[in-house]
Amino acid sequence: MVTMTDSRRVTYDAAVMARLRFPMPDPASDDDDIADAVRDDIWQQREQYARELTEGYNELVTSSYLAADSDGSAPGPAPSVVATELGLVSARLKELEEYRDRLIVYARSLASTPVPARAVAASTEMSHSTIVRMATAEAIADIAVEAGPAAAEVLQDFDPREDPQFYLRLQYAANADRDGAQ
Repeated sequence: MVTMTDSRRVTYDAAVMARLRFPMPDPASDDDDIADAVRDDIWQQREQYARELTEGYNELVTSSYLAADSDGSAPGPAPSVVATELGLVSARLKELEEYRDRLIVYARSLASTPVPARAVAASTEMSHSTIVRMATAEAIADIAVEAGPAAAEVLQDFDPREDPQFYLRLQYAANADRDGAQ
C-alpha cells in the first residue's frame, strides 16, 4: 500500500516535474507587469500539472492494487511517478515525430502549395538531404490515403478556372489515393 512517505515523494516529484515542464522566464524582463502576469500564469500551470500528475499517479496505483486484489495476487511495488511520466512523454514524442515525418512528406508532395525541401529543412532543423530522402513513393502513397479523399471532396465544388494549378494538385492527390490504394 502507498504510505505517507510515498505520498510525500509523489508530491515532491510532481512539484519538481511541474517546474521542469513550466520554467519561469528570465527575471531580467523589461516589463514587470507582463512578467508578473506571465509568472502568475506559470504558477497556475505548475499547480494544475502537479495536481494532475499526482491524481493520475494515485489512480494508477489504485487500479493496480484493485487488479491485484481481484485476481488474488500480491500487488507489486508502486510504480515511480517519474518513470511513469517519462514513459508518457516518450510515447507522446514518438507520436509527434511520426506526425512530423508524415507532415514533411505531405508538405513536399501533396500539399496545396508544395513546400521546398530547403524551407522544410529550415523549419524542422533537419538536413536538406534528409528531407529529400523522406519523400519516397511509399511514403507519398501512405499520405495519399489521407489526402486523396480530402482532395476528392474539395474537387466536387471546385471550378478549375478559379485556380488551375490548385485544381491540378487536387486531381493529383485524388488520383494518388486511387493509385496508392490499388
